[in-house]
Order: sequence, then structure tokens, then C-alpha cells
Amino acid sequence: MRLAYIDTSFILSILLETEKSGLAEQILEAHSDLQFMISGIAVNETLYVATYEYYKQKGMIRGRYGLRKLIAKQGYPK
Repeated sequence: MRLAYIDTSFILSILLETEKSGLAEQILEAHSDLQFMISGIAVNETLYVATYEYYKQKGMIRGRYGLRKLIAKQGYPK
């Protein structure tokens, strides 16, 4: 099986609705014979951005550093 690296933006396009979500889904379907891999850094970035978007949609944070302030005050969400 062939390997293909996917990065943070690709994963976020799958997890969240973005302008490239449709394209990311097409790529996954067209290349189902590939085994996808991701780095630890990309996992960390994905978790941070997904957490940020979650709290932003809930109205609990605003602005660029809102999640950092929330984590500093309450700890990282469980």
C-alpha cells in the first residue's frame, strides 16, 4: 500500500465546513487505495483549531487569543 501525508488544513477541511471540504472529500474517495499518515505536530494543530472553533461557535471566546485566555483561566477542556 502506498503512503500519503496529509496536513492540518486537509484534516480541518474534513472535520469542519470550509471552502475546500468538498475537494478534500473527493480526494479521499479518489485515493482510497492510499494509506494516509499525519505528524504529531499536525494532530496538535488540528486539535487546537478544532477546539478554538468549538468554543468560538458556543460564544465562549472571541478574538485571536481567546482560547489561550480560556485555557489559562480554566485549564485545557476535557
